[in-house]
Amino acid sequence: MIQPKTAIIISTLVLVVLLRGLRRYFVLFWLAALPGILFHELSHWLLAFVSNGRPCFPRMLPKRVPGGYVLARVPVRNPTWYNGAFIGLAPLLLIAMAFVAIVYGSPESWSWAQAWRIVLIPVFAAECLVECAPSTADWRIARKTLWPVAAAVVCVMVFRELW
Repeated sequence: MIQPKTAIIISTLVLVVLLRGLRRYFVLFWLAALPGILFHELSHWLLAFVSNGRPCFPRMLPKRVPGGYVLARVPVRNPTWYNGAFIGLAPLLLIAMAFVAIVYGSPESWSWAQAWRIVLIPVFAAECLVECAPSTADWRIARKTLWPVAAAVVCVMVFRELW
């Protein structure tokens, strides 16, 4: 018999494909992906808050822009050299959240008492995986500040080896 963790992984992948397929139907996609969009924007907001980026209130309503839509946004008032890369690349943490949900949230065996986990974990993980990619605006913020952070990490590594 198939293990619950395997069933959850397969269900997650199927849901990711289905959600990605809805991208051409904007309203349906926005409604279906709203939890993932919320996770994406909250990751920006939390890292901006922790790193003194001074985030504003997240805007969750879609906005039409030339060339498409912006599903949601978190205005950040203080993107600097030390926090811009972390704020811009914050949605990559959703990959870790999906992994933790699948690995630690999957039941060991089939039972009716654990059936809610077999339904909700794939939905949560799929939402995280669909919205884990940083947007173009996220990369723009991260790209401006990635070099100083990378240079600081290299300097720390080099000086640590010299000691």
